Amino acid sequence: MNEIIISDNSVSRANQERIKQLIMHREFPWYFNDTTLSGYDRNKNDLFQWVHILQVNAKQKSTLKEPILKCLRGAIPELETHRLIRAKLNLNTPYKRGNIALKHTDCQEKDRIVYIYYVNDSDGPTILYTNKWRPHKVHPKQGRLLKMPSSLSHSGNLPYHNNTRIVLNLLFQEDLNQTFEPLQDQDYEEYKKNL
Repeated sequence: MNEIIISDNSVSRANQERIKQLIMHREFPWYFNDTTLSGYDRNKNDLFQWVHILQVNAKQKSTLKEPILKCLRGAIPELETHRLIRAKLNLNTPYKRGNIALKHTDCQEKDRIVYIYYVNDSDGPTILYTNKWRPHKVHPKQGRLLKMPSSLSHSGNLPYHNNTRIVLNLLFQEDLNQTFEPLQDQDYEEYKKNL
C-alpha cells in the first residue's frame, strides 16, 4: 500500500459529533505523555502531549474503544478486513513558537496501514514527507480521514491558533478474522448515561 488517501465527510456528521462528544467530554480520561513519539529518545525539540490509548499490540486498553470505532465503521474498510494493532488518541495544546513536530514513521513494516482521523477543526497540519522538496500538508478538519502507508515519514504539528488538536491514530495489519457490530443509537445513549 503506497497510496495516500484524504477523504472528508466519509464519516457521517452524526458519527463525527458522537466521537467528538465522547472524546471532548470534560470527564474523558487523558494521560500526560512527556513526549509525542513513543519509543524514541526524548529530544529537546519534542514536546509533551495528552494521550488515551484505546488498543496497543492488538490488546484493548480502554472501554471507550468500541463506541469510538463503531462510529468509524463503513468509513474505514480495514475495520472489517484487517487486524487493528494500535488505536491511540492524541491531544495537543497550543505552542506559540510554531514548531514542527519531529518527523517519524508509525511502523517500518511495509504491509501496515495508518489512518489518522481528525476529531476537531484545528490548525497544526500533518506534514507528509512524500517528496523532500515539497512536503504535503494535511490540515486538521473535523471528520477528515487520512490513509497512508505506515512507513511514510510524517509529522503532526501543534496548534497555534486553536486550543486543541485531537487526532485518532489507527495502525492496521491485514487479518481477515476481525468483525464489528454496528453502533446502535441506544448503545451510544447508554454509554453517555454512564459518563
